[in-house]
Amino acid sequence: MLKQDLAASYDFNLEALYKCIDDCNFNFIDTSNLKRFLVKCCIYPNDALLISIIRRMDLDADARLNLKEFEDGVRPIENFTKGSLGEMKKAFKSCSMSTGLKKSGSTQKMRPQTSAVPRTNY
Repeated sequence: MLKQDLAASYDFNLEALYKCIDDCNFNFIDTSNLKRFLVKCCIYPNDALLISIIRRMDLDADARLNLKEFEDGVRPIENFTKGSLGEMKKAFKSCSMSTGLKKSGSTQKMRPQTSAVPRTNY
């Protein structure tokens, strides 16, 4: 939902965001660029979180993001309008209420997703 909210804003521009994160103009984003950007936004990530963010979007396993990888990772998958975003939120809310997710207060931990493709350590 965050991707849709971001893309629905009138001043959304992926290339400008990429350039803002790539503060050294190396034409890639690595963990140090990402950490400096997040600290400017008052978010203080640990190294494991930074690596997991880069890994999630890194398609060629070089531990850094080029513009194409960044755009593919941040852009929503399907086209939508603000109206369809509102409908998605309503559907999610009604689905979670009908399954009892909000009422149950379950503390059961979810299993982390694992990739079928082995990754190299960064």
